[in-house]
Amino acid sequence: MFASAGFLVKLHALADQHLEPVAVYKPKTPAASKITDLTWCHDNTYIALLQDDTFPQIISTKDRTNIELVHTIQALQKVSAIRFKQNTKRTMCLGNVEGEAILYDTKNRSILKKLGELDSSIRTVDFNSIDEQLAISTDKSLNIFTDRDSENNFVKISNYSQKCSYVKFHPNLPNILGLAFDNGTVTLKDIETGENMISLEKHSAPITGIHFTTNQKTIITTGLDKKICIYDYVSGECVFCMNIHQSVTSSDISLDDICIAAGLDDGCISLYDIRDPLKPFMYTNAHNCPVNKVSFEKSPVFIEHLREKHSETTLMDSDFGDQSYAGQDLYEVENDPEEKFKQDIMKLIKTNMDNLEAQLNEHCTKFQNFIMSEFDSIQSAMNRWDVFNMGDSTEIVQALNSVGSKSVKTAFSKKSNGNS
Repeated sequence: MFASAGFLVKLHALADQHLEPVAVYKPKTPAASKITDLTWCHDNTYIALLQDDTFPQIISTKDRTNIELVHTIQALQKVSAIRFKQNTKRTMCLGNVEGEAILYDTKNRSILKKLGELDSSIRTVDFNSIDEQLAISTDKSLNIFTDRDSENNFVKISNYSQKCSYVKFHPNLPNILGLAFDNGTVTLKDIETGENMISLEKHSAPITGIHFTTNQKTIITTGLDKKICIYDYVSGECVFCMNIHQSVTSSDISLDDICIAAGLDDGCISLYDIRDPLKPFMYTNAHNCPVNKVSFEKSPVFIEHLREKHSETTLMDSDFGDQSYAGQDLYEVENDPEEKFKQDIMKLIKTNMDNLEAQLNEHCTKFQNFIMSEFDSIQSAMNRWDVFNMGDSTEIVQALNSVGSKSVKTAFSKKSNGNS
């Protein structure tokens, strides 16, 4: 399941051969105001969305057939960036065009903490995997806010000549941050040491997505230059780069590290298999405007149920205010979630097996073609040298000219002069 945003928010499910529409949410604010950002909470029950020229909104997605507005955040004016914490729905970060950043308490509907005023408009914000550090990029700088029991402060990493267009923490390495600039360069930074690890320079326009696979092997970037690039995480080497027909305005990768969803400037969404990204396996016209945001939901709730995990910071509908409906979690209505989990695992195994079989067939075909080409070359060479057994000097000279070897011609010339 993933969400996409233009003037509307749409939820999509991945079916076998197509995208299945699940729900549509139309903001009650003016329809001409585009949605610029959205963020899922940790258990997929709420989405916070940001719309031009209005306050951020929180909508309930507990009942996917009945998405409703539950709260409008009015604690900060001119908000330009929003993000839920990774492991709770209780707290989120808001930043605005005037450089103000706050932590917001969604349960008490109040400002939890003012983080200060930065040097310019805030462009993106992101929490690391353990919610102890918050990266905030402005037009001019990267700022890290540390929120631990032992320390609580801002550390400005650096000022930059280029505008910081995007920041993204690694999903399970809390100190690794991807930082992108408007000129298309991407820097992988260790925020604990301040060291720049690698630099990626395949793009020539602003970056619209930086994504890491959880296995720590791959980095994916997308940009307005119509490129999707895949890099080796350790070396930074670009192992795949693809130009497509439209600018990629937003992107995300699925929880299983298999699917890339790319929102395009023409309102379409393309989905690619990271293991074989040459062409999209799904493509749909989703919006009548640029797709400003695509975002996969967080870890499926039914997996948490199977592991008997419970949220330590749950937020009921009553925490947002009285509701006119009793929403149910999508995964809770499944008759047998354990059986569904097994089926999903089997589908994943089958997909991987099919992919391996296709790769093996491809390599066998290439090897067979190579062997046939080598045999053809050997046969051609043998046909040229058979002429020496005939003793016709004219044909021998023609064969030597076709070979084009100076050393062979010289050797034959010496042999001829010796015989004369």
